[in-house]
Amino acid sequence: MTEQSLFIEYIPNKVSLAELSSSRDAFAALSAIHRFPHKHIEPLKQHSWTDRDTNRALSRLSLPEMSRATLCDMQKQAQHLFTADTLISGDSNNGNWGRRGNGELVLFDWERFGYGHPAIDLAPLVKGMGTDSEYLAIAERYVQINPQTDRQDLIRSLILAKAWIALEVVNILFERQNSMRNKYLDWYNSTLPAWFKQIERYL
Repeated sequence: MTEQSLFIEYIPNKVSLAELSSSRDAFAALSAIHRFPHKHIEPLKQHSWTDRDTNRALSRLSLPEMSRATLCDMQKQAQHLFTADTLISGDSNNGNWGRRGNGELVLFDWERFGYGHPAIDLAPLVKGMGTDSEYLAIAERYVQINPQTDRQDLIRSLILAKAWIALEVVNILFERQNSMRNKYLDWYNSTLPAWFKQIERYL
C-alpha cells in the first residue's frame, strides 16, 4: 500500500484583479502551464460550450433578439477554445491567487484544471466584460511572455472566452441556487447588449 501525504499551506495575502492583470509573474505562471510538455493526461476537466449550455443560459437571461443571436453565433465561433491540447488552469480568477509571506505569487484551486485555449485562463484577468483596450493590454502582456502567440487571434479568442465564462456563471449560479443569482442576471441583462455591439467587429 502506497503511503500518501497531504500538505496544507496557508497563503496569507489576497491579490486584487488590478494587481493580477498587470503582474508579469501571473502571466509567466499561466504561460508555464500552457507550455508544459505533456502526454495526454486523464482524467481532467472537459471544458465545452454546447447548444444546451447556451439554451439554458438564454432561458434565464432576458436579452433582446439580436443579443441572443450574437451569443449563439459566438458559441459556434468559440469551439476552437475547447479542442486545444494545451493544459490550462481553467479557473484563474483573482480569488484563486494569493501571495506567500515572501511575496511569491501562488495559483490554487485546480478543480477545473484541464485542456483548452490559453484565452480561457486570460479572460478572467479582464474586469467585468471588458473593453477593447483591456483585451489588447492582456494580449500584449501575454505575447511578451509567449511571443509565438498571434496577438490578434488571441484578442478574438479572449472575447469569445469571456462570453463563454459569462454563460457558465449564469448556469452555475442557477444550478447551485445561489442567492446572488438575480443580482448577476440583472447585471448581465443590462451589460451584455452594449458589449455585444462593442465587440462585434472581432467576430
